[in-house]
Amino acid sequence: MPSPKVFFTLGLLFLGIGLVVFVLQKTNFTYHNPLDFSYKGERFNFYFPLGTSILLSVAISLLFYLFKK
Repeated sequence: MPSPKVFFTLGLLFLGIGLVVFVLQKTNFTYHNPLDFSYKGERFNFYFPLGTSILLSVAISLLFYLFKK
């Protein structure tokens, strides 16, 4: 069973991420990764966040590596 410190740390992490997203939405900040694909047709829009997915995967893998030690 994980200790309460782990849950508290994860809660603070999620709270921080939520606050950052909230503030960025209020300031009309848009994130444009050059590896994200988007296609805008006449009646069809397609968006595939490949670059963002890669960045998140690396960040999460790094977190798991650091917490494993």
